[in-house]
This record gives sequence, structure tokens and C-alpha cells, in this order.
Amino acid sequence: MSTLAVSDWTSPLAVLLAQLLLLLPCAVLPSVIVPTPQRYSASPGPDGLTAAVDLQGWPVAGSARVGKLPLNQLQAALGGERVTGLRELPLQRSVALGVVGDEDPVVAALAAAHDVSVDPMAGHEGYALLVQSELVLVLGNSASGVFYGVQSLMQLLADGTAVPACRVDDWPDFPMRGALMSEMTEMNNLEKVGVACWDRTPPHDSGGFCAHFNYTLQLVDWMVLHK
Repeated sequence: MSTLAVSDWTSPLAVLLAQLLLLLPCAVLPSVIVPTPQRYSASPGPDGLTAAVDLQGWPVAGSARVGKLPLNQLQAALGGERVTGLRELPLQRSVALGVVGDEDPVVAALAAAHDVSVDPMAGHEGYALLVQSELVLVLGNSASGVFYGVQSLMQLLADGTAVPACRVDDWPDFPMRGALMSEMTEMNNLEKVGVACWDRTPPHDSGGFCAHFNYTLQLVDWMVLHK
């Protein structure tokens, strides 16, 4: 039985293989979602590549607890009609936002039909994002979860209205989102940083931002962009 010597792993071929393995996640994960979601899977099209879905003009609707902010964001980005309720949402080419436990029959029917659920262990900010050719569904464990799911969708929309067909499941790694800043070097920017953080915090999280002062500037968790 042959064994691998240390020198085998330092050969040019082994080094190249290691580099390819490191680059592999970049080929299947959209780099525009920051930070990397906990789980991501792409839906291939007929050519074997990730299918693209153009959401231009798609109408948007949400259940009662979703809130206006994510609805307004998507409506502005897509240029579509804001439907008054999920019951009025077209069955095809539409965006639906819902909260787990809302007991909204439309949300429940869409989640069941497309096998979308959010793990209760993901916490109240956990969400699932599904992008398909005829439907975009954002389902959260709470209104905050829906908010963060929409922020991931907005990142996919950064370069236009065409997004990859995919399924994203995500939740924060830490129980609180905050920033560690230096009062010695960042005092002049403190107000701007605080306002920026509040602007990126879902209105449902009254304790979503906590600033702690220290001598070094370290962004531990930058609201929407980091977990």
C-alpha cells in the first residue's frame, strides 16, 4: 500500500490542486452576498449554468408583520407595483415576503408548494430566500429576518434586476449586531457611523445596535453586511 510523503504535497501539481479547491466555493457562491450565507444553492438552467431571473417590474407584497421598509426597498429597486396584500399578488412573476407564524394562508401555501421553511434554531433573524423563474419568496422567523433576507436580495440586485436563481438560508453567528470603535481616532466620525448603523438596522430591533468604545477600530459586526 503506497503512502504520500510530505514532498508529494509540495509538488507543483499538488499546489495547483490545493489552489483550485480554495477557489471552488467562489464558482458557486455569489460574491455579492456579504457575508457568506450559511447555506446557498444555485438552480442550473438548461445550459447547466446558473439560471438568471430578471425581476424588472415584478410586483411586491408582504404579510401583515413584514413592515414598510423592505417593501419600499424592493418596489424602488424593481420598479414594480406595490400590491396591497398577498391575496392580490399575481400567481406568476411576483415577490412575496412573509413571517413564519403569521398564519397568512398565502404565505403558508407558497412555503408548502416550494418546500421553503426557516429553521427555528436559526433565531428570530433567520430567513430563507428563494429565487425562481416565476417567484421570489423571502420567509423569516420574524420581521427582522425578512428584513435581512431582503438585504441579501438587494445585494444580488446591485448590478441590475437580473439575479441568479437560487436558495439562500442564513442567520447571524452572534446574538447582537454591533460595532467596536475607537473614541481616540474616530470621534469626528462617531455621529456619522452611528447614523449609518441605525439606518441599516431593522426598525423592529430596538436593541439592534450597541457601540462599544476602545482604542482600536474594529468592526465586529457591521449591521446588515456582517453577521
